[in-house]
Amino acid sequence: MILTKYLHIFLIFFMLICVSNTVHALIQNDDKQILIVIPSQIKPYTGIVNSIKIELIEKKWVGKINVLNLDYLSDANEQLLKGNNLIIPIGARSVDYYLSKEINTPFLASFITESAFLKLSEKANRKGKRMRNFIGGISLEQPPHRLVSLVNLIDENIKSVGVVLGPNTIRKRDDIRKQIEKKGRVLYLAEIKPYENPLKKLRRIFRNSQVVIIVPDKAEFNRNLARWVVTLSYKYKVPVISYSKKYVDAGALISIYSQENEIGKQTAELALAYIKKSKFSLRLLPPKYFQVYINQSVSKALGLSLPSDEILLKKLYTSEP
Repeated sequence: MILTKYLHIFLIFFMLICVSNTVHALIQNDDKQILIVIPSQIKPYTGIVNSIKIELIEKKWVGKINVLNLDYLSDANEQLLKGNNLIIPIGARSVDYYLSKEINTPFLASFITESAFLKLSEKANRKGKRMRNFIGGISLEQPPHRLVSLVNLIDENIKSVGVVLGPNTIRKRDDIRKQIEKKGRVLYLAEIKPYENPLKKLRRIFRNSQVVIIVPDKAEFNRNLARWVVTLSYKYKVPVISYSKKYVDAGALISIYSQENEIGKQTAELALAYIKKSKFSLRLLPPKYFQVYINQSVSKALGLSLPSDEILLKKLYTSEP
């Protein structure tokens, strides 16, 4: 009887502590304000915004979350730029807009390529606007080590790897070379210039490689390249690692990519880390969350035996450094 009484008292005390901690966390957030800047009211931007909001709410965020749509700018809604603890511009256009304003609010860039961010940074520095308010960001691009891990999971015995780079991704050459050659593999590199007929260079890497990795570049460049890549993949029976589901549906073997909800979740995590603990990276981080998508018909046609998307994804997460 006495034991039961003390147990009840302990449970009540424990619940009071939990409630107190929750209330304290909510009170700490209730005067905070985040502004999300989007270029337009379309996917994937709206999906990222929704994911950011969901993640913040799940983490007990009760501060204000405002959204500024650049397609509907006015003097009135530009007032949203004031009084924020953090601004999150999503996409290159939104980052460019932020950098064009005289704002001292810290900003977290999201859903932007490394090349676009670099160009915008250089543009801002030329105008005397240093990136002192940049606390970190999330790139669209999968890191080279993840692509190489995918090669390992396709076939550990692969000895030669072809990689296709465009005008904006040539700067990744040394990092990719390091990741591939440290496994003792031979790298065949195709650096495609703007308006260049890529066929000669593509044929060379497909003839000499056991697998080819396509690194995403500008949208127009990607579209022009895709038809040649898929055709040569079938001709030379060489699997292609790509960056989108559409590429796989068109004939690539496998893609690795991050969904809008995953980008949103990571963005919210970084935002909370900064607001709560003033943690920041001062650089663009690769996507933390990602998916793989396999074309099993292509796999069979190439004589490969790959597991399901889910199993391969789990193995890929396990191989992360």
